[in-house]
Amino acid sequence: AVGIDFLIVMGGPQDPDTTLEECPHFNAKAEQTLIASAVKTGKAVIGICLGSQLIGEALGAPFSHSPEKEIGKF
Repeated sequence: AVGIDFLIVMGGPQDPDTTLEECPHFNAKAEQTLIASAVKTGKAVIGICLGSQLIGEALGAPFSHSPEKEIGKF
């Protein structure tokens, strides 16, 4: 996380357990590594929706799937 002042991790339709095979443009593990590095170096990190789930996973907290679909206004 060198070279950044803060990190904002946005949402999306993926989950923290989405694989590269399921979504080749989303690498949850790489994002979690970046998040953990930013936190470790004292950067401010903000997460929106999926972003907050990724922050939790990066810091060792589990997430769980909602029984309801959560996309947009439902």
